Amino acid sequence: MAILRNGLAGGISGKVGNVVYYMMNGKQMSRVIGRRTKPPTEKELANRQAMKVVTQFIRTVEVFIKAGYAREAKARKMQPQNAAVSYNRKHALKGQYPDIEIDYTKVLLSMGDLPGLRGCEVQLQGDAQEGFALHFTWSVLVEDQAWCSGNDQVMLMAYCPEAEGQDRACFNLYGAMRHKGQDVLELPSVFTGKFVEVYVAVVAADRMRVSESRYIGKIYV
Repeated sequence: MAILRNGLAGGISGKVGNVVYYMMNGKQMSRVIGRRTKPPTEKELANRQAMKVVTQFIRTVEVFIKAGYAREAKARKMQPQNAAVSYNRKHALKGQYPDIEIDYTKVLLSMGDLPGLRGCEVQLQGDAQEGFALHFTWSVLVEDQAWCSGNDQVMLMAYCPEAEGQDRACFNLYGAMRHKGQDVLELPSVFTGKFVEVYVAVVAADRMRVSESRYIGKIYV
């Protein structure tokens, strides 16, 4: 049975027939429930795999996503993870069912209008005994040294598809300030002997604005 909460203006919560109604982020939502006897079509199977691939990826970088999509999600009245899934499901997949996979070159880990880094490059440094790290460098222009943008911080990400679960993501949400021109991201030992996908973004010091993330490239550790 469905219940009207706070009258007609308050939304519906509960079940009517085979439809369940509920509120999410101030929006009235609904979903159909029930047992299906017909086998899924290939298109439906492809949609399911696409959603599974994206959600599993987003789950492993969830902390980064919460920061990178916070403003975009607020504007769209949804959770940051859902905003990230929505974009990357549409733009960052490749292959056909049953071989759909992430296209790491097109992944967007943050979304916003803050200017990104210019001339950003990354190099591997260290060794197997002492450990490896990624050394990031970028151009620092005159405007990058102004107080209003010079204190922006970089957000660094190294993602290793060959690692397991949450160990795939190594990141720093509070990196060097923009005017510094360089930063280092230390890598865990589980990345040694594997490829990592590298990304960078910029967030304002007050955390109110963020840039779009940028794919820097693939590096063998």
